[in-house]
Amino acid sequence: MFKYIFTLAMGIIAFSADAAKTGISGSRGDYEHAQYEIGFTHNMQSFWVKEKSDHPCWVQTGFKSWWPKTKEECKGSAPSGSKGKIKIEGYITGLQVCHSNSGRVKGYRLFGKDWDNNTQSEEFKRTNCPNTGWRNRVNCPSGEMAQGVQLHFENAGGNKSDDLVGVQLYCGYAPFAQ
Repeated sequence: MFKYIFTLAMGIIAFSADAAKTGISGSRGDYEHAQYEIGFTHNMQSFWVKEKSDHPCWVQTGFKSWWPKTKEECKGSAPSGSKGKIKIEGYITGLQVCHSNSGRVKGYRLFGKDWDNNTQSEEFKRTNCPNTGWRNRVNCPSGEMAQGVQLHFENAGGNKSDDLVGVQLYCGYAPFAQ
């Protein structure tokens, strides 16, 4: 467990910077991969999924003060294109994924706050994300923000790319959250 201590004019404030996971939006896959940075200066701000041959197999998570983290489970070359990147200008507090009929992630929504504490939301969905495909929304507890994600992939087998089927948030202390 990490502990941070800050000295202010009025004294010392200590808090834990442990990152706890939410439930899963989508489904649990055959295997998982974590992308997170602990510490309130490493708040997650963006999420991006690319597909190769209809398989969501490439995920990038962006942070305020850290390099993005990328996980690729694609067979052969990486997918191209820039379609699908969404960002919250502030900090993320919730996430929701959309499944196609095949159970693959085909859309996602981010929820959060800007630096003035106004509610923000962004959405990206592919044409095969039906209105009935949205899975449960997962949220960080009050006073916390997303510091990363736990990605759930399903093994597609053979020469097919593995599929993203679910996402959890890692949440941690947000000193600016109200």
